[in-house]
Amino acid sequence: MPPEPIDPFFALFIGSLASASLATWFALGRRRPILAYEPRRPVPWSFVAPVVILLIVLMPVWSFVTGNEPRPVDEFAGPLEMSNQILSVAAIQVLVFGTLLTLVIVFSSATQRDMGLPEFAHEFGRDIKIGAVTWLAALLPVYTIQSLLATTVSEESSHPLIKMVQREPNGPLLFVAFISAVIVAPICEECGFRLLLQGWLEKFEDSRLGWRMRRLHESPHDLPPESADESTGAPPDGASAATELTDDEQFAQPPRRGLGVLPHGWIPILASSLLFALAHLGYGPDPVALFVLAVMLGYVYQRTHRIIPCIVTHMLFNLTTLAILALAAARGAMPE
Repeated sequence: MPPEPIDPFFALFIGSLASASLATWFALGRRRPILAYEPRRPVPWSFVAPVVILLIVLMPVWSFVTGNEPRPVDEFAGPLEMSNQILSVAAIQVLVFGTLLTLVIVFSSATQRDMGLPEFAHEFGRDIKIGAVTWLAALLPVYTIQSLLATTVSEESSHPLIKMVQREPNGPLLFVAFISAVIVAPICEECGFRLLLQGWLEKFEDSRLGWRMRRLHESPHDLPPESADESTGAPPDGASAATELTDDEQFAQPPRRGLGVLPHGWIPILASSLLFALAHLGYGPDPVALFVLAVMLGYVYQRTHRIIPCIVTHMLFNLTTLAILALAAARGAMPE
């Protein structure tokens, strides 16, 4: 049987996204570094918040292992029941992550900066720009991996929300899916995996390296030259002791090497990204592509230590997926 013809408008839309993503990579390739490191003090919360995130991740993993997968889409009576299911899941996400964030702020006395929020208007605008650029860069690698896995493994995404939209691509259901996938999920997941989990993992890595402890208690003259330059980021000879510097000056440059053989910051990035992927276990090949997306989000957070760029990237990425589904339905290109 000959392959079905590809809708020209749909192909143009996908091609435009791929071209924009490729152009973004060419532009980023000319920057050194791609994103400057912005210092911040260690997060004030303890290991309790990451443990809660780990428990949340283990729930879908346990469901996948035991075969207790989400309710099949075919069992829903219609769009109304589907919408109620989506809203229920979104409400649970808001309740769980909202409660967790509130407890973290109250018990750790976290400041606005600790929570990864911009303090000035120009920072907010810059965060949106960083998020948009990251979204464009993520499109090509993430969707390419997703397509290759769907082709080679012959298994498309089985995310319940995607399946629901594919089955009933109507206006009300798309609106509910927008609220869940574009608004609620990015905010909750980025605050959980990047802010709380990766933020604490960075704090743990720094404590194991003893970096910030040395910066607070030792003069740069007490450290060997190579340690002051590459490992601790201490100021050059003649500068005042670290205890006389501001927070930003004290933590200006991290060590080049982190735990093991990886550069500083990459153990937290990879660990939080792996847990993010495991949280989507059972949705076909999605975890592999989402791991790549999470690594990019983790890198952005590690460099900026602000959560808005990650949320913007996640929102735009989910919006793109929803737009592709809606456009495919409108143009008759929805897979059977």
